[in-house]
Amino acid sequence: MNHKDLQAWKQAMLLVEEVYKVSAGFPRSELYGLTSQVRRAAVSVPSNLSEGAARNGKKEFCNFLGISIGSLAELETQLIIASRLGYAEVTDLLSSINIVRALIIGLRQHVSRGCWISLCITIISKISLFTSHFSLIRHGKKVKDIRGRSPRSRGVGDRKEVAGGGI
Repeated sequence: MNHKDLQAWKQAMLLVEEVYKVSAGFPRSELYGLTSQVRRAAVSVPSNLSEGAARNGKKEFCNFLGISIGSLAELETQLIIASRLGYAEVTDLLSSINIVRALIIGLRQHVSRGCWISLCITIISKISLFTSHFSLIRHGKKVKDIRGRSPRSRGVGDRKEVAGGGI
């Protein structure tokens, strides 16, 4: 999958451009503080999208999509701080963040759908195995344990003694 074809990547790149334009108006005293943090968080979003798309598996891609969503949350927080400090009007940027976030979440759901289906099938089959196993035990039938061995009944003489006389 080419990351440049992803709508989420395209919108994230536009977001980066807007963040750079807005943060250029931050006070010079914030150059190595908030300005730098805001820009790095913004750049992190499309960077993680592209790195995840280049990875081999769906699980890795989903992990990088999650990191991108985290970077969006970080960027959102930093822009709110900038707004509270009176550095910039960020309403449009916050709307853009919500759009990019929705695109990434949709992409993650699409990518992970295949992984989750196989996981759910595995879990359901295990639950079915345990349910039928315990149902037979409840009705007094001899069944084999999970490893295929018949359970042995323990009598009074089967207890192991340990030092101190306990069981």
